[in-house]
Amino acid sequence: MQQRMLADLARHDSTVHWDRLLFSAKESVYKTWFPLVGSWLGFDDAAIEIDPDGGVLRARLLLEGRDREGRQLRELHGRWRVGRGLILTAVVHRL
Repeated sequence: MQQRMLADLARHDSTVHWDRLLFSAKESVYKTWFPLVGSWLGFDDAAIEIDPDGGVLRARLLLEGRDREGRQLRELHGRWRVGRGLILTAVVHRL
């Protein structure tokens, strides 16, 4: 699924290194998940959707997890930017 998305994104804009952006997004998802849940989230445990025009991303979490208040985490949202040789991603947990 992710390989197909990467191919579609590359056809949309070949100047972006979409595979690196995906990796950065998954790292941002993990860095948001772990403090909330306190358990491991593997690379394949989140399906990332990247909007190539809007600079936004969504992570569907494929593991069951609850934050420290007991709320179930199903997805996380974030933003991305590329420029000056950098890839930036940020993910937040909406309360």
